[in-house]
Amino acid sequence: FYRGTLNVDYLHNFRKMDFNTSANIGLSKFKLFPNQRFPDKERQLFLSWDVHVGIASTDKSFPLQFKAETNFLSFTRENDFIYQKGKENIIRTRAEAFGNMSDSQTIGLILSMDNTFYSNFDAVNNQNEQEEIYGFKNHTNFTATPYFAYKSNKLNIHAGIDVDLALNHGKTLQLAPDVKVIFAFANHYQLYAEATGGRIANDFRRLGTMNPYFQFCHPTAGSNQVFDTYEALNANLGIKASPIAGLWLHLYGGYQMLQNDLLSAFAENQQSDIVYYTYP
Repeated sequence: FYRGTLNVDYLHNFRKMDFNTSANIGLSKFKLFPNQRFPDKERQLFLSWDVHVGIASTDKSFPLQFKAETNFLSFTRENDFIYQKGKENIIRTRAEAFGNMSDSQTIGLILSMDNTFYSNFDAVNNQNEQEEIYGFKNHTNFTATPYFAYKSNKLNIHAGIDVDLALNHGKTLQLAPDVKVIFAFANHYQLYAEATGGRIANDFRRLGTMNPYFQFCHPTAGSNQVFDTYEALNANLGIKASPIAGLWLHLYGGYQMLQNDLLSAFAENQQSDIVYYTYP
């Protein structure tokens, strides 16, 4: 197994804003399991690269502060059972604007959009039933998160809602909370509660990190399109305390609810290939 990465990052401070750009490239090459190999497909190769460009305001005299960035991400898989040199490209854009209503109150809006495109992952038809049994579809995900924030010496409140719109990719509209409360009731003692959520993109980068040997292979898996996992709720309640200088205690509990969670399984065929499923 071979893996190599190269990362370059540049930040330029202008008088009233920052400009940032970066580039990353990664290469992984490894032998497939014996039951995954064909004579001309004994090794798997992942080639990933991405480019980032972003700006952010730094002048506090502006009535509105802002951040904006765009990213181009590419991930190529050299071999699968029915696909070869399949590529996933993502254009990921994010923008945030926020302004102060007073010294303690802030309102803001975060917008983000992912446009995902596939190459060499065309749909394959079942010749008997004349239907698509596997393949990949280009899709778009759009998220808007308006929020209100309040901050004082003892109390911090962040209250928002995550509105997610998916086009051609699973459930169309989903909502999740974006709420965090921190209460400092004494020196070095904090009580906090939070309820958050949102989309977790199951792109090729995440799948390759979870299990680099996964395959897009057989019709027993149904459509090979892996839908994104959606975190409908991630709620936590806890307390942080420092009774002695240099010693911190953290006691907390939580509850998480996921939709279309991801699991690794073996396809029901003679090859016993590793595939991924997402279930509603």
